Amino acid sequence: MKKNFKLIIMGVAVLSVLYITACARKDKAKESAQADKDIVVKSFSNDKKNTELDGKLDGDVYTNSVFNIKFDAKAANMEMTSAAELNAMSISHNDYSLKMEAKSRDSGSRVDFTVLDDGTDVKSYIDEDIATIKEENKGLGDENVKVESSTVNFLGGDVESLHAELTSGSVTYYRTKVFLQSDNHVAVIEVNSQDAQSIDNCLGAFTKAE
Repeated sequence: MKKNFKLIIMGVAVLSVLYITACARKDKAKESAQADKDIVVKSFSNDKKNTELDGKLDGDVYTNSVFNIKFDAKAANMEMTSAAELNAMSISHNDYSLKMEAKSRDSGSRVDFTVLDDGTDVKSYIDEDIATIKEENKGLGDENVKVESSTVNFLGGDVESLHAELTSGSVTYYRTKVFLQSDNHVAVIEVNSQDAQSIDNCLGAFTKAE
């Protein structure tokens, strides 16, 4: 009986040690995961977010002094995606190029402001984009995919642009991209909508920052 009792005590002791060891490993794993998460967030906030190219979001108004533009979401009957949501999207996709996003509830319109890599060749970028749009939508038929590039006047200056119209059944999707340059920096304003007039309204909500 005493021998059995001793074996039981020893077994409990071993289980206790295993339990403590497992807990310790679990705690270390949590600490390591949290540390990795903190590094990612710190890297994002310090290296990606705190730059002059990010612009400034104040309520429903986005301002970017580098490209001298200001966008008022309310003026376009849209709602601005919050900075917190943008941060989460950027970290999730490991892509920090999107600086602003606004959406409308009624017309399904969306406005994005994206900063491209410095020194991007805009004309080559547009040519590649046109080829991609045609390839991705070739199932609609050539007659239902219209894509063209042109120079348009935006805020008093001539800029490169891309316009696409994609028709599926009785619905047409419109997409317009306007490219901005400031020294070696390049950005693109992209507007998507099912209403052609909304494209103009969204672009019209942009003004000069200064």
